[in-house]
Amino acid sequence: MPEGARRIFAYRQTRIIAFLSHILTIEYVVMTKNMGKKDRDLRLIAAGILILAGIVTNTWWLTLIGLFPLTTSAIGFCPAYVPFNISTNKENEA
Repeated sequence: MPEGARRIFAYRQTRIIAFLSHILTIEYVVMTKNMGKKDRDLRLIAAGILILAGIVTNTWWLTLIGLFPLTTSAIGFCPAYVPFNISTNKENEA
């Protein structure tokens, strides 16, 4: 492997390791509530619709998909919000 390619590869490895260590810090691991009331209510309605559609059409995958918004609504934490630093919870604002 040419020297220039080794440097680029080493740089990319370093950046990937830095990114992964940033994501896995304590602030990302702790599940603080990041969903507001309106967000939770909308997810609860969507979960009900998906689960009911899964039961009516007898498709297990719709019911399974409906469990994700049901769970996130119940615990008030959405893992998809974490990488983007999104919070709809008004209690966390100063």
